[in-house]
Amino acid sequence: MAYRLIINADDLGYNEERDKGIFECFEDGRISDCSVLANGSTSQKALLHARQIGLPVGLHFNLTEGKPLCPAENLPSLTENGLFLGRLRFMDKIKAGTVDSIEITGELLAQIKWYFDITGSLPHHIDGHQHVHVMPSVREAFADVLNKKGIKWTRLPREICDQSECSNPLQYVLSQCQAASEIFSGHGVKFTDSFIGLSVMGGKMTIKTITSALKCNLKQTAQNETIEFMVHPGYKCKGFGGCGSGPDDFSMSVEREHEMNMLRSDEWKKLQKDFTLEVCSYNEL
Repeated sequence: MAYRLIINADDLGYNEERDKGIFECFEDGRISDCSVLANGSTSQKALLHARQIGLPVGLHFNLTEGKPLCPAENLPSLTENGLFLGRLRFMDKIKAGTVDSIEITGELLAQIKWYFDITGSLPHHIDGHQHVHVMPSVREAFADVLNKKGIKWTRLPREICDQSECSNPLQYVLSQCQAASEIFSGHGVKFTDSFIGLSVMGGKMTIKTITSALKCNLKQTAQNETIEFMVHPGYKCKGFGGCGSGPDDFSMSVEREHEMNMLRSDEWKKLQKDFTLEVCSYNEL
């Protein structure tokens, strides 16, 4: 049985080093899709270049890092001192039920408009930076906007894995996927049959761990089964970039380069053949 594999690189537009790694992986045939941050330091330049070289680009909806596109004073439940709150504080407010869904809708519409103004088209898929789109309050507003805009595809990061190996924020994300899947489906928003990426991020990405993730998550029942592999290739950040509040620790570590090197390895290419994985993009679904 053949499987249709989308290799989606997150965080296009974060900085020049990230963009360079993503573009090189695409030109080498090692990724097939990506998601751009509307508020990244190089986002517009990166989005335009991606379209020039034929790299499909979705939107990486951001509610946690850097400066919003809407005036911060219009987002009092999402910002402080002009910036988003960061992942952990955002999640605390989500759990407390103190995030305003009207503000979420406004910021999502602003990020979609940014994409449209540059490209003249809507993104074919939208996912969430740090998986905010599957969280309570966000997922309802998110699904409603995608339905009204006619955007059919998103990511469902529902990976079968040893959750004890995941950070607390990722464990929370996993716990929200079932409810999110029902809301997305109810709004006509689709997602791939399977997903991997949480258990193989950064230094955890090896041929052994990818093999294990594929074995655990490929259902082996559906014809033309689809699976998304979330990846984060890029060169180590030199200190510039981010979304308005500077680069994060992950971008300044060697883990991005490790992922890039794994994706460009002969072993990963062979593994795709062993699992009969046919690489495609969201545009081709």
